[in-house]
Amino acid sequence: MQQATARPELALGVVGVGRWGRHWARVCTDVIGGRLVAVCDSNPAQRTELPVQAGQVPWFTSAEQMVAEVELDGVVIATPARSHATLALMALDRGRHVLVEKPLAASEAEARQIRAHLGGRVMVGHLLRHHPAIARISAMIRAGELGRVTHIVCDRLGLPPAGREETAWWALAPHDISVMRALFGADPESIQATSTAPSGRHPEDAMTAVLTFPPGQLGIIRVGGDSPTKVRRITVIGERRSVTFTDGHLRASLVHYDSPVAIEPVSGGGPEPVREETILGVEPLLVQAQHFIDCLRSGAAFATDGDEGVAVVRVLEAGSRALELGQAVLLGASLPLERV
Repeated sequence: MQQATARPELALGVVGVGRWGRHWARVCTDVIGGRLVAVCDSNPAQRTELPVQAGQVPWFTSAEQMVAEVELDGVVIATPARSHATLALMALDRGRHVLVEKPLAASEAEARQIRAHLGGRVMVGHLLRHHPAIARISAMIRAGELGRVTHIVCDRLGLPPAGREETAWWALAPHDISVMRALFGADPESIQATSTAPSGRHPEDAMTAVLTFPPGQLGIIRVGGDSPTKVRRITVIGERRSVTFTDGHLRASLVHYDSPVAIEPVSGGGPEPVREETILGVEPLLVQAQHFIDCLRSGAAFATDGDEGVAVVRVLEAGSRALELGQAVLLGASLPLERV
């Protein structure tokens, strides 16, 4: 249990209000017990893209100036990964708590620096850990409904959005690595990777990674590619039953099977789904923002803390190395984790 923040309403600042950061600015105006008091982006034109309420708070083009001049309890960092460490360490130096978008940093060494800093608390934005569909699957696993989970297959496919700096592997796979760690209750022991990227494209923009988890469980992550269709899907395969989670904006579906399903679905084959569950109207980003506020106010542990951020970046680096070397990379013995 960390020291709680006594103030009934916490002051929040957001650094980076581009394609994703503008959503952070919006939800920071909607959380209970928190309020948006400052926004920072080097491009003033981004202000016109903010919701009206968020656009009315003081605007800064320098994060250092914002943190120095505004009394902030928490700083949300939603900039490209290469700047996460510099900005997070600067805010921590000033005694601010930070929520850093995934990945926590551009390298394991930087992630460890952020985690070790004692100036404030660190949370990393692994969004799917706050999705009600993942909570539902986790409850099914704990209740033994699926039997022993043998495979988790994550597909995060489609063309990259304009202006994204990170490769598909570094931009998308953090979601799935975090979910696998939580559902398997362990860190992966090894990773191997292949790419189907065409010549001239970064190999990590069409990448498949296979992660081994103890004892004898497999995680498969497929990201990127040239498909014009956006796919966001996680299939959890148990010895008794399986479930597939397909994510959509404010709408998610869980398709249940009464037996294991094939990793690669075959047209006309495999088990038929027995039922479909729909989850509507819950925005995981708002749930995540509320979790940040609630934990700061109560002193409770973050679900995705600095340790989690370091562990995920470690796997990301190992995946990049495995792809470059063309062979499996060992991650060492893993420690049992508490399943969510």
